[in-house]
Amino acid sequence: MLVSIITPTYNRPQLLKCAIESVLSQNYKNFEHIIINDGGVDVSPIVDIFNDKRLKLINLKKNYGRSIVRNIGLKHAKGDIIAYLDDDVLFLPNHLSLAVDFLKKNWKEFSACFTANYYTYEDIINGKRIIIERKKRILKDINFDNLFVSNFIDLNSLVHKRELYTKYKIQFNPVLKVYVDWDFVLNIIKNKLKIKYIPKITHDYRIRLKPDNVSHPKSSKKYILHYTKLIYKFHPVNNKEIEEKRIDYLQVIKKIKNKIYYINHLINNKKPNKIILVGSPLRITKFNYLILNFIDKINFIIDFEVKKDYKKKCYGIRNLSIKRLKEILNNDKDKDGTILFIINHYDCYKIYLFKRKIREIFGKDKKIYITLLLFNNWKQNEIWLKRINKSKKITIFGLGKSGKMTYEFIKKYYPEKIKYFIDDNVKGEYESIPIVTTDEFLEKYQYEVDIVVFGKYQHLNPKLLPNLKIPYLRLDNIV
Repeated sequence: MLVSIITPTYNRPQLLKCAIESVLSQNYKNFEHIIINDGGVDVSPIVDIFNDKRLKLINLKKNYGRSIVRNIGLKHAKGDIIAYLDDDVLFLPNHLSLAVDFLKKNWKEFSACFTANYYTYEDIINGKRIIIERKKRILKDINFDNLFVSNFIDLNSLVHKRELYTKYKIQFNPVLKVYVDWDFVLNIIKNKLKIKYIPKITHDYRIRLKPDNVSHPKSSKKYILHYTKLIYKFHPVNNKEIEEKRIDYLQVIKKIKNKIYYINHLINNKKPNKIILVGSPLRITKFNYLILNFIDKINFIIDFEVKKDYKKKCYGIRNLSIKRLKEILNNDKDKDGTILFIINHYDCYKIYLFKRKIREIFGKDKKIYITLLLFNNWKQNEIWLKRINKSKKITIFGLGKSGKMTYEFIKKYYPEKIKYFIDDNVKGEYESIPIVTTDEFLEKYQYEVDIVVFGKYQHLNPKLLPNLKIPYLRLDNIV
């Protein structure tokens, strides 16, 4: 069974060469590799080096963009199965064989499959690709309904029947500059065609710290809000839960834009002598490109789980002792002037302890600015809701701002499970729910409930935590 691999390329001949090498190294040999030069520099010398008839080069006279180029590839494809490879991504040898084997065995039931992958951060130094950090991306608890909120299927991992194009007329939307893969996958689902996830790593998705074009984390991100709204417009849903998640996701994107603006404001107006990142700049998160907006301006990094130095800027620290912090900060020659700490929330789970110790080191008179890379995440909400769903009765700690936020979040989904509030400063009831003191809860009520829930900005008081005999859950970041 012939497989057609479609690769658009634009002004990246050396990266294209690596991509072609990964295709020719496939265990499955029955393929054609359609390479489409989207009006860029001549890549025929690169293709000719391999002298392989399976490589088919199409040269376009001008730059049309990824959607039109891939549609041209679909038009020229002769294979029964279609795969995609960006010119900066690498297939592992098992990519085609694994996908083809699955589709052959399940031809009537499934129209497509996708696989797991590596996320690799790299730098290109003197023409050589230098790996900085690599992570496995293996998805768990796949829910295809969530694709109507955000995309989790990388086009390089997708392999599908050619009939998606010939029979169902599914192709890439030229209106979109980004999210063309997301739109393509949603069209598969809207046609009620089945996609199978195979949790095995078969390709290496490369991200560079210096911009070239689409694969740099900052590329096209200023359009992220606009094109997310377009996707929602092209693919409307009649599902209240999905609609609420979409609203939450758009709020996340808006917060990212505001955070970028705020950090730029601090850097440009406060003119700090030193910018220190707390947490890895390369941790794989949904919005890691935000950190990379400022990576060149960062003087050094304090990483709590450091494995590799990054450009000789990184200091490893596995605890928050003042002694170790002093050692790191004193290593820096310029200890005077204003300091800006940018804390990556995904890494620094003891943010408030860290901030307190920084103040102990520098004192109150030192000009220190601390800002968090902190975003709400509806997927994290789902994890908490699963935990809360297992509990029959819940107590919420505190009736301050954070406690009320926690209450509103739980009430939205499980109002019947909330039995008590714990608060030593408020008496009576809150919205018909009894308020008890810490002592009363420990003596009379804790065995009546399954879990105590409290919010991000709360700390369980010293009396409650040591004497608590039931589980507690901290909701770090509520949407």
